[in-house]
Amino acid sequence: MKINILLCDIFEDIMPFEDITYVTMLQSLFDSVRDNIHYQVFEAFARDLPDVTEEDAIYLIPGSRADAYSDAPWLKELRQFIKELYDEKAKMIGICFGHQVIAETIGGRVEKAVVGSGLGVREAEFCSPNVAAHFKLGKLQLINYHEDQVVILPPSAKPLATSSFCPNEGYTVGKHIITTQGHPEYDASFMRFILKNHAFDESEITRMKALKTLDKETNGKEMADYMLSFLGY
Repeated sequence: MKINILLCDIFEDIMPFEDITYVTMLQSLFDSVRDNIHYQVFEAFARDLPDVTEEDAIYLIPGSRADAYSDAPWLKELRQFIKELYDEKAKMIGICFGHQVIAETIGGRVEKAVVGSGLGVREAEFCSPNVAAHFKLGKLQLINYHEDQVVILPPSAKPLATSSFCPNEGYTVGKHIITTQGHPEYDASFMRFILKNHAFDESEITRMKALKTLDKETNGKEMADYMLSFLGY
């Protein structure tokens, strides 16, 4: 199995440990549920994208501090590449920003959330009992850190999970695209570090409330496993 990671941010200035990067966080997540994954990393934020699309590869579009609807040159190029992947029915996984930018590219709409930032562990209900049956908790519990939301799903998408805070917590398209607003690659220690040492654009009350959620169980590994299974791996 090959996963092409289209990096949209490296978060170098906020990573808590020198030996852990955003790339290794993503790799550790998927390596925890599958063996023998080959990764190729492209720095999409630096306008580095694959020259051609690979039929059997998965394209992983993870988190970023950018806005999915920005007119930045690198984002215009990324959205054009996503459109090509979509037209070719290439396999894609979207996480947080990736979830948003895929939606924005293929006919959905992303906006600043009127309810404010989503921070900490959030519970979401799966839209299908068949999907819920794959998860021990019967629901989705992931760490979140986002200001924007997908407010309108693409016409071709089916809702995957929903919550009162974020109605579109994830979606699928055919059998080749699956996304989630939450971060399956984040763990409590990482998010605790961010809330205590960064995220100062949020109020102290908001950060304290988010910190209190981090004792809740999360199922990021189960989500990674389900994503790969959904794509046929």
